Amino acid sequence: MTCSLVIDLYYYQGVNVRQIAQEDRMSFRDIGAILKKKEATANQRLILLDQITSYMVLRSNHDLKRQQQVQQQYKNQIHTDKAIKRILIISPEDDVN
Repeated sequence: MTCSLVIDLYYYQGVNVRQIAQEDRMSFRDIGAILKKKEATANQRLILLDQITSYMVLRSNHDLKRQQQVQQQYKNQIHTDKAIKRILIISPEDDVN
């Protein structure tokens, strides 16, 4: 019996290990090894998914902080431009002809 058939019977069809062993004349040890390998692979995938999710959250937080910095710089530039305009505007009393 192939590994994929054991996995299909156990996980997807709900057949227990004893039934698999009886029907396909496999030892409990062989069936257990197949199932442990499948669980290890699944755990590795979960760990990888968790790492990717953590990276995406960190990246998102970094992007948010960078966006806030750019917005603050833009606000500061606007205030600076307004201040320069106030200084450069010559009022009618200061107009020398």
